[in-house]
Amino acid sequence: MAGLDEDVIRHALQTARSHGFRSVSLKLGQDEFSATLSPAAFAETASQTVALIESASEPTESGETVRMISAPCVGYVRLSETLGQPGDRIEAGTVVALISALGMETEVVSPWQGEVAKVLVSDGDAVQFGQSLVEVTV
Repeated sequence: MAGLDEDVIRHALQTARSHGFRSVSLKLGQDEFSATLSPAAFAETASQTVALIESASEPTESGETVRMISAPCVGYVRLSETLGQPGDRIEAGTVVALISALGMETEVVSPWQGEVAKVLVSDGDAVQFGQSLVEVTV
């Protein structure tokens, strides 16, 4: 692969892992590279994301904690019907949104049980990696 440098491939794989993509395909002229990432790569990324979110938690006046559910990748958001409205209960593991990017959809799952405090985005909004989507009071 004279056209595809090892550093370019390594960078593409690291970027895919950090943004939750399941596969990578590169093409430069006649040279091609593709890879499917293992589920272990996603578990590591998810735990890093949860750690990042938990470090940003804020206690409220009532002693409850407000935690943010953030975008695991860039793309366009579509809120799930299971999210509900502010004031509704939400269970851990509930899919709150889907983010579409490059023809793939990534589920955004609530890691907490609690009450939806605020929905910070609307259907069709462009979101960035790490952008807060939903506030949950736990």
